[in-house]
Amino acid sequence: MSLRNKKKILAIIAPWLTISPIYKWLGKKWSGAGTILMFHRILPKSREFRVHNHESLEIDAEQLEATILFFKKRKYDFLSIDQLASYKSTADKKFVVFTFDDGYIDNLTHAYPILKKYQVPFTIYITTNFINRKAVIWWYLLEEILSTNDSISIVWKGKPLKYKCQKKEEKENVFNEIRDLIMQELDPACHLDVFRQIFSNYFDDLFRFTNENMLTWEQIGELAKDPLVTIASHTVNHLPLRLLSQQQLSDEITGSGKELKDRLGMEIKHFAYPFGKQREAFEREYSFIRECGFTSAVTTNIGNVSEVMKTEMVRLPRVNVNRYTTAAVLEMHISGFITFLKKLNLNL
Repeated sequence: MSLRNKKKILAIIAPWLTISPIYKWLGKKWSGAGTILMFHRILPKSREFRVHNHESLEIDAEQLEATILFFKKRKYDFLSIDQLASYKSTADKKFVVFTFDDGYIDNLTHAYPILKKYQVPFTIYITTNFINRKAVIWWYLLEEILSTNDSISIVWKGKPLKYKCQKKEEKENVFNEIRDLIMQELDPACHLDVFRQIFSNYFDDLFRFTNENMLTWEQIGELAKDPLVTIASHTVNHLPLRLLSQQQLSDEITGSGKELKDRLGMEIKHFAYPFGKQREAFEREYSFIRECGFTSAVTTNIGNVSEVMKTEMVRLPRVNVNRYTTAAVLEMHISGFITFLKKLNLNL
């Protein structure tokens, strides 16, 4: 069963699951001290074809506001990532932290007014070469090709590959297959050349999406002046870190932090791993982040934050808010119910 369909089913059955006896028991065991939320883009609703990967990256402004009100209703403390380490939770008082990955301009145009309205602190993890217009946001380019073609041809490691993609299901499968190639076998030493080969039949300008959809340094500077906003590091080029040599790993992490510090004139204390699951970042990467002296680092591993985890701040889990995250699904997340289901190897 596809991830999209699993999430649809979960959204349907969630209201019933949250009133089951096991729900309250799980809440005591898995709910933790609070929750770090993960967002990427805040955009108006669209009827255009979207791969599931991007349905997991995008919500609209109304859902963002509803998420804020969800936690306000439950009397959560809204923390900045800076406040997390020193926060002391109690049995009836928990925290929520809002975070945004990559540095999309809609974080400013669509998310910021709502967060400002409710005085919600939030963090934006910046991939510096997205801002410099030197890194390719390949997942959106791939979706665009699939949405406008019934078959596609790419070059991978010098070999031509052809895919049929007439139906939505075929487009989804092709996206996942090419994504897996990139995520598992990309050569970081020549990643731009790799992307030029993949997309050369379809785009003259690989950076068009980057140019149109990412923040500028001036906009980041203005956001950074607001005490509600924390600017943090998300590497230079947004590559899967486990594929990098030790020197490349150092360049990606320290290079991003240094440029942010130099441009903004402030210490960069926090980090987010690109892609961020254990297959992209694990013990080697955690150790390096610790050596670099970051106060915290967030993953994309699903879960709530326990008091114990706050002593190991370089591998913090988050809860992804996507199009299928209804109030009942969010309730299941903060209770730990979905964390429990994932422990049973149910890929949600």
